[in-house]
Amino acid sequence: MDAFLLGGDLLVAPVTEPGTSTRTILLPGNEAGGWYDFESGERLPEHRQVERRAPLGSIPVLARAGSIVPAIEARASAGAGFGPALSLHVFLDR
Repeated sequence: MDAFLLGGDLLVAPVTEPGTSTRTILLPGNEAGGWYDFESGERLPEHRQVERRAPLGSIPVLARAGSIVPAIEARASAGAGFGPALSLHVFLDR
């Protein structure tokens, strides 16, 4: 399996080779100017190959510059309230 788009804004690149802990990804063009590593927030240039770490239990996910991705996150403590919390991940364009 190769990398695939999830919706129009997330590029998912699972590791498919046993014993591999990195993944080379070809980034598609993006009029907004590049991509971001979803986990670290690092901005990546467009139209080039990048290598991302992918240790066991981790799947590289990249977000298109200019996108806003909603996420539901569990709260870690009773002091923060109970139930899920909605957050928005904003990935700026140029």
